[in-house]
Amino acid sequence: MSLPAIVVIEKEVSNEWFDTSFARQPDGRLLAHIKYKKWSATAKKKTRELMDSFDEPLFAFIHNTTHWKYLQSVGFEQTGRLVTCDFPGKETELFGEVRYIKGGVEKYILDSYKEIGDFILPIEQVEGYGNIEKIEQAILSRQQADYETKHHFSDGVYTRETSVKKDCLLTGYRHKQETVSVLASGVISVIAVDELGYATNYGVLVAPQVFITKPKMKKIGFAHEDTVFINSFSITAIPKEFHSEEFIDMIEEYIFDREEPLCRELSQ
Repeated sequence: MSLPAIVVIEKEVSNEWFDTSFARQPDGRLLAHIKYKKWSATAKKKTRELMDSFDEPLFAFIHNTTHWKYLQSVGFEQTGRLVTCDFPGKETELFGEVRYIKGGVEKYILDSYKEIGDFILPIEQVEGYGNIEKIEQAILSRQQADYETKHHFSDGVYTRETSVKKDCLLTGYRHKQETVSVLASGVISVIAVDELGYATNYGVLVAPQVFITKPKMKKIGFAHEDTVFINSFSITAIPKEFHSEEFIDMIEEYIFDREEPLCRELSQ
């Protein structure tokens, strides 16, 4: 004989517009049971104020189409799930599930990405002369993730397209020249470090974005999703007959600064 699920009522609110109970479900979700007494602009405002007093996602189930209209107007979104409810008298019924996130789903996801990025790439560990190179050596000592680089050539311009998988930690070369950089797809946390070790935290970057990368900046990033970024370099100083993938080593030597930092020599 299985024990009944334990549901904890954490908060109850009753006013002239609605009655609401907030119950902690066995799986950790906080379920809002909202029963409207009357609907008005004030009821909508009061519902939002109540929902925004919570700093976690709130879930609810749809009683009927009218109830869904009310919930949708205050910011609830369907999750696509059919769920049961442990409220007395409702245990055997299936309901459409909806979710409310303070500030919206996009803000919640970006805040989550930022929290992960700050944990994996704490700027105080990246900043400092030679630190990013030491992190890079630690990354190189581990099993390397698969990534793909495509090479494109036009009139005096070399464009480099790199695809990395979700959950990859990566670093890049310092560029010898100012370049146009494009985040074509994906989401990535990025910190850039200059030659002296001063770091700039760019936070979470969401595609599409176009920006300029200054010379001698070295970046370290964590890809929250599959990510594609593109850099374009002027190679007009290289004879045109060498503008092909066959001579990529020569081109990379021209555009990238691969010199070892002085601090690594001193530490050996």
